[in-house]
Amino acid sequence: MHTFRTGEFKDFTVEQAMLRNAPRLYEIMKWAREENLPRLKYAVQDFDILRRKLRHALITAHCAQRDCHQHPCSMTFPVDREGWCRPSPYSWCNKHGPSEKRKISQKYAIHFDVIMLMKTDAEKGIIFKELRIAFGIKPGTRITNEFAHRFFANLD
Repeated sequence: MHTFRTGEFKDFTVEQAMLRNAPRLYEIMKWAREENLPRLKYAVQDFDILRRKLRHALITAHCAQRDCHQHPCSMTFPVDREGWCRPSPYSWCNKHGPSEKRKISQKYAIHFDVIMLMKTDAEKGIIFKELRIAFGIKPGTRITNEFAHRFFANLD
């Protein structure tokens, strides 16, 4: 895995940066793609690999449907008047979904990619914390390089 040599992620691998601050990492990777930066070419490649791996992560949250004990695979968000998703997700299994269709987003996979649906940095941070919990990373867990490597290695 690529290790950052400078900046706010100095000495972090892409794995560790993804679990520590995915909203910021997504912004950096978007910028690296747009600017076509050769020095971040391998970081972008590793980032894409990790994004694919997250599709196979075990979700520890429960379905929002009462008395359903299935693990969810998708989530919906309340939508504000401007059409932006609000950081209050509801998780759904394959069998269930929201009863109301108005002011509710479509279903999205439970994945860090949904961070980009949020409008502000604060909302992105909130949804990132919610997603880490859904992936089974308890609040207060130290995200070391070893922890991040084990987390993504278990997704293969």
